[in-house]
Amino acid sequence: MGGNGGEYRDHELAELAEKGNPYGNYRGYAWKEAVGADGKPLFKEAPSYDEYRALFLTAKEIEILSKGISDQGYHYYGSAKMMAGIGKGFAESMIELRKASATK
Repeated sequence: MGGNGGEYRDHELAELAEKGNPYGNYRGYAWKEAVGADGKPLFKEAPSYDEYRALFLTAKEIEILSKGISDQGYHYYGSAKMMAGIGKGFAESMIELRKASATK
């Protein structure tokens, strides 16, 4: 399966999550590093998370993230789609293991 979830990872969600937070951990004051095309800081004080994401994502992308992610990437974004795929992968692997052990 690999460290990134391989074929079971929802790549669209992962890409949108990264696109929506290009400066890293928003809650870790990454907003302080956000600069405009002119090199000037985008914020003088902490914006709301929604204001921060709106700089980098369209309304449709924000909707996709809001419906598809409930946690961080290291928890597969809390995505049922990813977790179901991972479960299916484990089940398929178990079937193959059982078949292999039955032929021994």
